[in-house]
Amino acid sequence: LQRIEKLAGTIRLIFISRISRKKNLLFLLDLLKEMDARIRCELTIMGSVEEVRYWQNCQKVISALPPHVTATFGGPAVHTEIEVLLRQHHIFVLPTFGENFGHAIFEAFAAGRPVLISDQTPWRGLTELKAGWDIPLNDDTAFLNTLEMIAAMNNDEYQQWSEGAWNFARNYQHISSLKEKYLNLFS
Repeated sequence: LQRIEKLAGTIRLIFISRISRKKNLLFLLDLLKEMDARIRCELTIMGSVEEVRYWQNCQKVISALPPHVTATFGGPAVHTEIEVLLRQHHIFVLPTFGENFGHAIFEAFAAGRPVLISDQTPWRGLTELKAGWDIPLNDDTAFLNTLEMIAAMNNDEYQQWSEGAWNFARNYQHISSLKEKYLNLFS
């Protein structure tokens, strides 16, 4: 597990996904406009633009973000760079309208990064495991409050969540491996 230092009052977010309505980047950007002014927030956006008009709407919001919130676009992420990118940030964010699995979400867990996602993925009950937060999309207040709570975390608090995410990935891989061995044994 590679650690990243977390100072109270700061948060480094990463969004890695296609730029399309389904992935709901605009929702995240609108939330960041409301972020408490005492918080220093950095968002890195990685992904290919699939819907040009949608991205243009995102760019309008980005240009109007308050000074304590920055958002940078890095274009499509090369798969071999994703783990490095994740490790440079505190939280992976994807307020998606739906995922069957969410490979980037799992990669965040495996990199020891907690996730802030919608409840429209198979990854549920994350808070109890200190692996992340899965929040209903109709609750913008809960999303914003969670972002501000994460930003308020000090290094010790954050490291517990980082370890929780890493353990979640490790346990998932172990269980998947056992299922595969069981199926091979009895087929």
